[in-house]
Amino acid sequence: MDGILAVARADGRAANWRGCFFGNTALELGSSDPDVVKRLRIGVDTLRSLFEAALSRPAGSSRLSDVFVRQRALQCVANIQGILLLAKSGVSDAEITKMRDAMVASALKREK
Repeated sequence: MDGILAVARADGRAANWRGCFFGNTALELGSSDPDVVKRLRIGVDTLRSLFEAALSRPAGSSRLSDVFVRQRALQCVANIQGILLLAKSGVSDAEITKMRDAMVASALKREK
């Protein structure tokens, strides 16, 4: 997540966030073009698989179930897109950090 956020900062200043091409395309073209939908699906799947790989690593002596990992990974995809949208809209660096921390805590929370 930190890598994604670092890339999205145009020049390191909080006020200069670049948009996410993936997110911007989804907002602008969404379901109106079948080729775009196909490429967006690939983007979601790619990002989700990266989060899945990270969440599949054992934490101490426990590991999340595969079903839980897939759910949490998709939640992370949605959350990072939301954070990028809010960052671009002018939310403060402090708030972005709080959102990122909440996202990490939620993603790593052990299943019951």
